[in-house]
Amino acid sequence: MRKNFYKFTIFLFTPLIVIFFAISHGSSLNRHFNEEVNQAEKEHKFRLVGIVCSYLNRFYVEPDRIKPKEMLIESLSWLERIIPEVQVNVNDESEEIEILVDKTSKIIDISRIRQLGELYNTLNDVMRFVNENKYHEIKAEEIEYAAINGLLSQLDPHSVVFPPKDFAEFKIGTSGKFGGLGMVVGLRDGILTVISPIEGTPAFRAGLKSGDKIIAIDEDSTINMSLQEAVNKLRGDPSTSVILLVESEKSQTSKTVTLIREIIAIPSVDSKLVDGNIGYIKIRNFQEDTSQALEEKIAQLTQESGTLKGIILDLRNNSGGLLGQAIAVADKFLSSGMIVVTVEPMGKQKIEKAKKSSKDLTKCPLVVIIDAGSASGAEIVAGALKDNNRAPLIGDTSFGKGSIQQLIDLMNGAALKLTVGKYLTPNFTDIQSVGVTPDILLVQSQVSEDEIILFNESKHFREKDLKKHLDEHSKAELPYEKIKYLSFADNETK
Repeated sequence: MRKNFYKFTIFLFTPLIVIFFAISHGSSLNRHFNEEVNQAEKEHKFRLVGIVCSYLNRFYVEPDRIKPKEMLIESLSWLERIIPEVQVNVNDESEEIEILVDKTSKIIDISRIRQLGELYNTLNDVMRFVNENKYHEIKAEEIEYAAINGLLSQLDPHSVVFPPKDFAEFKIGTSGKFGGLGMVVGLRDGILTVISPIEGTPAFRAGLKSGDKIIAIDEDSTINMSLQEAVNKLRGDPSTSVILLVESEKSQTSKTVTLIREIIAIPSVDSKLVDGNIGYIKIRNFQEDTSQALEEKIAQLTQESGTLKGIILDLRNNSGGLLGQAIAVADKFLSSGMIVVTVEPMGKQKIEKAKKSSKDLTKCPLVVIIDAGSASGAEIVAGALKDNNRAPLIGDTSFGKGSIQQLIDLMNGAALKLTVGKYLTPNFTDIQSVGVTPDILLVQSQVSEDEIILFNESKHFREKDLKKHLDEHSKAELPYEKIKYLSFADNETK
């Protein structure tokens, strides 16, 4: 009987013993795995800095702007900003930098840093030191991206490294398609707010209005949520759902709305007929399908009107996009002549010419509207049409971005956007930090209940206002005419 009892006891407790050892062993495995992950994180090899420095050496538009010592100091400053326990003290007299990570310090000598290779070696040592001694949960890759963007910020405002997530967002801008809800959102007084729903999208069909406040996304409060974080939560794979808590601006009441994400296509070209047979065409940016979309819109306008007697091309607030698409758009309105001259490092020039075309579009009367928000690709189109005497420009002086960036794929889905050239208009005018001057400059004169402002030439933010912008090599042209127009404003707007 006692023997059977022992057998029963052993049988009963054996699974518990096995479970105990499994848990213990599993816990040990988890600890071992975490230790390996932490060790691998500490031993991260910062190769990306060397790769970026190599591209800078070979392709950067103005090699004289590459100053390794200043770039290193700014890079360390960026690390200080993103990692709370990092402190950087620069001694200008001894040309030494003390780097503190919590209670551990390191002194580096920057007096002999003259080349990008020396910058790379020094920065590599610093990043390893920071990575091994930090206690905040910041990945080694994030340290490297911040360090690289710090040194690039000393070159010009357009050279940057995109981490994988940011690069994915950037590519959405050039494709014009993404999985989402179909509304423009922004932060107003710190609150996530619907700026405008896009017609025909889930947000539009759900009745969301401009001014509606999004209080929560999938039960996550949007209070203190960054705009980028909110956008990432709103976007997603088609056919997936998202639950929004929305407060109506008018009724001040809240409602819960469930939306199903769809592929949202943002058209880069809009059009309509005005005065019966004048085609109005608005190009928002230059993405992958802009040239084709323009052709389709013109065909549609021609069919509706019978014969187009003129075209108004609106490039206001067009921030640019793909260089090839901007050239293709300009080409549609030109039968001959140059479109743009690109200047590569060492001064090598490449000329893009219009292809010979017999299309009626090259002969149709054309007017182009630009403003301070017309930049990059929009300035290429405007400059080409102006210098070839194809169309008068009306509006305000453009933004003044005359540089060219190239996208370079890096490891792990990251990318480098590097300034590799500048472009000139067909008359070899360098518009960098100067902009394209319209033939007819429009100046706003404002009228309200209290006052009349006849000379309201307000300052607009342009390329020349950006830190470290490339220098201008041309003087701004003068418009042929300056015309004042009235803008009526109420007290609230004022």
